[in-house]
Amino acid sequence: GPPRSLADEYPDVSYYIGAASNVHDLEAVLVSRASVVVLLAGDAQGDILAELRDHNAVVIANTLDLLLDGSSKTFVMYELHTESSTKFVPCPLTGKRHDLLKTMVPTRSGVF
Repeated sequence: GPPRSLADEYPDVSYYIGAASNVHDLEAVLVSRASVVVLLAGDAQGDILAELRDHNAVVIANTLDLLLDGSSKTFVMYELHTESSTKFVPCPLTGKRHDLLKTMVPTRSGVF
């Protein structure tokens, strides 16, 4: 689970650590009833091509999009390692791919 201090600080948050790409697990934790979903990409594997570093996050983001059915009641936020991955995930604000999300990725200088 999450660090105890984090769980204590946010007792109304449900933490799910595991195979988030499993639809049955996502349904079991009632993801469709969540008000906020945050998808963390996890540690970047240095031995994998940069273009593939977000492959798990991309699959899960699209699975969440299908399960949430474009629900406007759920705020969804993704963490991605590479800007190029943004074209493969739905934009959490519009449901469209790549339009707004690309503008939210920081440049090399760290400025949006």
